[in-house]
Amino acid sequence: MKGTLRMTRATVPLMQEHGGSIVVIGTTGAFRARLETLRFAYGMSKGALLTAVRYLTRELGRHKMRVNT
Repeated sequence: MKGTLRMTRATVPLMQEHGGSIVVIGTTGAFRARLETLRFAYGMSKGALLTAVRYLTRELGRHKMRVNT
């Protein structure tokens, strides 16, 4: 999560001038509930990434940038 957001924060100013795309790698782990502790944390982090992509899509779309997962 941190790495994705840090990289996005670093590249957005450059992309605002030229446009571009951000692709976030996601999995179905955000949708499947698991009781194992490590799977729980993994699912939470992937769910957080999906939510971040939704917000970034709305925010950056007006600058002609796409954000996909």
